[in-house]
Amino acid sequence: MKFTTLAPLLIATLATGCNSLQHASQAPEPDTHSELSEQDEAADDTSKKEDTREDLEHKLRLATDRLALQERERHESNQQFADRIRFAGVEVNMAQAKLDVFRDSVAPQRLASEGLNLASTKDRAQQAADELAQIEIMYKDQDLDDLTAEFVVSRGRRNAERAAQRIEIQEAGFARLKNHELPSEEQGLALAVEKAASALQRLHGEREIDQYRKAIALEEARFGLTKLANELSELNEHEHGHDDDHDHDGDEGHDHDDGHDHEDGHEHSESEAHEDHQ
Repeated sequence: MKFTTLAPLLIATLATGCNSLQHASQAPEPDTHSELSEQDEAADDTSKKEDTREDLEHKLRLATDRLALQERERHESNQQFADRIRFAGVEVNMAQAKLDVFRDSVAPQRLASEGLNLASTKDRAQQAADELAQIEIMYKDQDLDDLTAEFVVSRGRRNAERAAQRIEIQEAGFARLKNHELPSEEQGLALAVEKAASALQRLHGEREIDQYRKAIALEEARFGLTKLANELSELNEHEHGHDDDHDHDGDEGHDHDDGHDHEDGHEHSESEAHEDHQ
């Protein structure tokens, strides 16, 4: 009689145990390997991002220093060209001044001086010729065998001949000075002016090219710096967005676990209620 009464209770207990075992066997097992893989991937991704950040920050510092260096080089180059152009301008003015002085003073004075020397030589030659003529008149009626008369006449002739030779030499020198030496010196001074002016013009062209080249270099440096700064900013924004998504996923997973625990508790309560009913 007692066995008959306990039999339904034992059957209900066994049924409840079987249901519990079946529910436990059907419950999803935690994927430990998948969670570890995700953690490793997250760690690798974090490490790569840190390496990328350090690389970008390093490049950004170098780009900033490079831009400052380019700006300083441009300033120094402009200053150097300004000094060189100023010196070249002074050389042009000096060369032009020498040419002007030569044309206005040196050449006329030298030509005038040589002209006076030539005139003086001609005057002395004329005096020697006049003296010779007087001597010849004085000793014309005398016997030329007289040694004194011969000596005096011979000396007068030599003086006249030498004076005539000096005239020829100085006339040739005067013509050479006027037609060759002075024009050649003037041409040399004029050439010096042209060279100085050409050097000044080249400096202006070189400065323009240098400024253009340095402007391009500065623009490239600014562009590179801006690009690196934008990349770093995008990386920061991506990391902040990723952290927000991760926090949101964590909250959803916690809510899902709470729901699962609630379902398990509900099933357990139903089993206990069934036992009490039996």
